[in-house]
Amino acid sequence: MCPKCGGKSESFAIVHNKKNKETYRKRRCLECGHVFYTVEFDVPPTKRLLRDWFINSKSKVRR
Repeated sequence: MCPKCGGKSESFAIVHNKKNKETYRKRRCLECGHVFYTVEFDVPPTKRLLRDWFINSKSKVRR
């Protein structure tokens, strides 16, 4: 999702950092053309994290 207009985006460059276990993605909005970066990283699962993720993901499900 584009931070500028909220449109859909695609990644066109990916860099994996094996040392820090991070993935950087360069993304482009399909609606307005805005270019931005996202970072993905590993987070050890905890009971609170799993509970919060479940609550937040369940509320976003469309019926």
